[in-house]
Amino acid sequence: MSYFMEKSFDNFHMTAENYEAAQRAIATITDKYILDTANAWVITPETDGSVREIEFNGNRYSEDINFFVVIAPYVTSNSVIELEGEDGEHWYYLFKDGEVKEYSGEFEDYE
Repeated sequence: MSYFMEKSFDNFHMTAENYEAAQRAIATITDKYILDTANAWVITPETDGSVREIEFNGNRYSEDINFFVVIAPYVTSNSVIELEGEDGEHWYYLFKDGEVKEYSGEFEDYE
């Protein structure tokens, strides 16, 4: 069973070098549920190879945090992704120092 959600905000960044490293890390995922989650998120580099946004294009079949842990070492600190679920619930993921944490509620520091 899936859970519908949408991204309501992101301030997500990776350097070009870290994007390449993240792609290599993603390629090593073997867990089916994490792989399904990885396939629901689209990380597209800019022309300079850096990343300034992440897109969600699917339903939630597994915990997103499991995928975000894989890419966290490559995400610029203080990057954030906020989501809203089909029931109106809000939560966000904050990347800091190579780690990611999930928080309930809306992210309030948009600057």
